[in-house]
Amino acid sequence: MVFDLPCRDNYLDRAFSSLVFHHLTRDDKIRTLREILRVLRPKGELHVADFGKPQNDLMYIISLITRHFEEASDNVQGLLPGMIHDAGFERVEETARYMTIFGTLSLYRARKPAGKKGGI
Repeated sequence: MVFDLPCRDNYLDRAFSSLVFHHLTRDDKIRTLREILRVLRPKGELHVADFGKPQNDLMYIISLITRHFEEASDNVQGLLPGMIHDAGFERVEETARYMTIFGTLSLYRARKPAGKKGGI
């Protein structure tokens, strides 16, 4: 898991995640985000591609099924950006949304604060 990354504090400039967070429980999402924050340098960026809040009626209908799989409910309810922020990141934003046969795929970007060393 990504709860104990083999990197020292403030080591990475960027971290990327693609379709991982919807597999994690809410607690594991938060633990993972805090660990990523720990290994990022100040002003380092997190980029996430994962399921997000439905963008239209068609995506909402698809989400009625998707939200019941694994731990996707938080994502489909649009809670992931708030979790990213609560983990200590700033400038959390959704940069794009795409319609897929599985639901809305959202791209998020966030930054570790400039004065923040290590984790939380």
